[in-house]
Amino acid sequence: MPGWEAEPGEYPVYAETDYAFTVSRGCFCPDAGVPIRVTVVDGEVVEAVYVGGGGRAGVEPGQTALGSGPPPLAELVERANDPDVALVEVTWPEGQDWPTEIFLDLDERAMDEEQRWVISDVEPS
Repeated sequence: MPGWEAEPGEYPVYAETDYAFTVSRGCFCPDAGVPIRVTVVDGEVVEAVYVGGGGRAGVEPGQTALGSGPPPLAELVERANDPDVALVEVTWPEGQDWPTEIFLDLDERAMDEEQRWVISDVEPS
């Protein structure tokens, strides 16, 4: 699917402050690949709950996400715009206000710090 073309540093900020979305993260983390439903109010994550189960940690649907949980969409886009990130790949469908996937290789000399965020079911309030 053709997407919105931009160089890192040019992606628009997701302007909504109250919304919910589903995200699964690909990383070397215990809940990799498990979808998480995230609720954001006034730009801050107020709830992050697994909607699927599994992962290396054996998480259960309905359980609160491990650790700090995923960040708001605006922060994910900020990370994609960070000039210090070694490699950024973003899938951003044309005419859509948010990306559907963000891949970040934070340091090309390091291993296991890469992050992939797959975003779906965005519902502004």
